[in-house]
Amino acid sequence: MSHAKRIEVTIDGMKFYVMGNDNEKYIKDLAADLNEKIQETARTNYRLNQVQTLVLCALNVLD
Repeated sequence: MSHAKRIEVTIDGMKFYVMGNDNEKYIKDLAADLNEKIQETARTNYRLNQVQTLVLCALNVLD
């Protein structure tokens, strides 16, 4: 029986712990990609606050 690993990632300056059995590098790469998308959204929409930026980024990712 495998045990879930606790993987620390930082996204938009916030620390999160992801629990799972996935490869640690894969999880950290996903977090880094998301962080880049958030930063890009923030740069191109500089008047938005953090929550607005995160929601807009989420909509862009889902589209």
